[in-house]
Amino acid sequence: MNKRTLTFLFFAISLLVGLFLLFSPVPVQQDAALLEETAPSAGSPLEIELTIADGAAQEPAVHRIRQGQEVVLKVLLPRNDKLHLHGYDIHQHVKANEPAAMRFTAIHTGRFELELHKSHALLAVLEVHPD
Repeated sequence: MNKRTLTFLFFAISLLVGLFLLFSPVPVQQDAALLEETAPSAGSPLEIELTIADGAAQEPAVHRIRQGQEVVLKVLLPRNDKLHLHGYDIHQHVKANEPAAMRFTAIHTGRFELELHKSHALLAVLEVHPD
């Protein structure tokens, strides 16, 4: 090989390595206090309880769920609002100070936000992982 070909190969490989490093995913550090492992007994639905105090804006907890798991989100709010689970496109009206339950099967993997529509508050993040 001549010098020109070797120079070209060197720059091409350097470019590919640089692009790989630039676009490779970086692991995300998560605060252990915000990450809640979920390991319910086999066959029983996972129950996640969320009680929102009036005016209390908190960092939403991250809940890890296994794909295929039955989930029941139990919510108690200080005012009327509408729950929305993104990605699953589930909506539910919730009346003030009345317990509400949203039940679903975690069939889609990924990271999904549970929010309130009227107040635009993020209540929780659900991470559904493959079996």
